[in-house]
Amino acid sequence: MLIRNVQRLDALFGRPMPYQLGVPRIEFGHLSATIGGLLCGPDRLRILGAAELATGLYFSPLSADRAAAALRAALP
Repeated sequence: MLIRNVQRLDALFGRPMPYQLGVPRIEFGHLSATIGGLLCGPDRLRILGAAELATGLYFSPLSADRAAAALRAALP
């Protein structure tokens, strides 16, 4: 699943997407991961704010529905 999602990020702009991968500690046998793409356009690097780095919460100008649709459309 992780590889497929990284491939979708790469396909968004037709180039490898730099990303941050966060894997919090495992609790009760559950593993989760958060992938944050660091491009906001084909040649525009996204600059993270201090609040994003401090909290691990990433702000997006896109609604969750639009972001999910773009990722689904990136790869068949």
